[in-house]
Amino acid sequence: MADAAQDWDPEAWLVEQWPSLPFGDRATLEVADLSEGRELPSGSLQHLAGFVSVDRPDVVQLDREFVTGVSYEDRRKLLALSVHELSHAAIFQDGGVPPREDFEITEEDRDWAWPLLDTGLRGQFLALEAIAACIEQSALPPGTAVHYLSAACPTEYRDAAFDYLQQITGTDWRPQEVKIEDRAFPSPWLLL
Repeated sequence: MADAAQDWDPEAWLVEQWPSLPFGDRATLEVADLSEGRELPSGSLQHLAGFVSVDRPDVVQLDREFVTGVSYEDRRKLLALSVHELSHAAIFQDGGVPPREDFEITEEDRDWAWPLLDTGLRGQFLALEAIAACIEQSALPPGTAVHYLSAACPTEYRDAAFDYLQQITGTDWRPQEVKIEDRAFPSPWLLL
């Protein structure tokens, strides 16, 4: 493992793994400077680690500073963020409107999604981020902080997100917990 950590190039590694991620074959990875951030409806400036534009849903942008700053030990976080952004790409390519009855976020969800509710986002945009954050959280060890979430995503919401993404893409987005030695592995979505 010491040799792998010494030779670690997170951007090259992610480019190599990208086609194996859910929807990675239908969205191009672009590592770019996102340091200027985006203004949220609340008026605050949000610094971004990743971004997908409604106008270019076939391109996932990840912030170069974030990507190059990921340590070998934290590579799982890089995959989780990538799949978060790929879920946006999939939903935008499908029309961008998740079913309201399944994914609406309200004040009743404040116990697990208060950072998301405080962004000023509304309606479908709240749902888009909640779906993506729940997908991202599912790929990380329990208790790992996920932007937009204040606690574990409810199981019913997370499972509905997996089912929805599978329905619109034909791909199973559920990460597979598999114990493997620390070496090259066949699919990066098999968690490390």
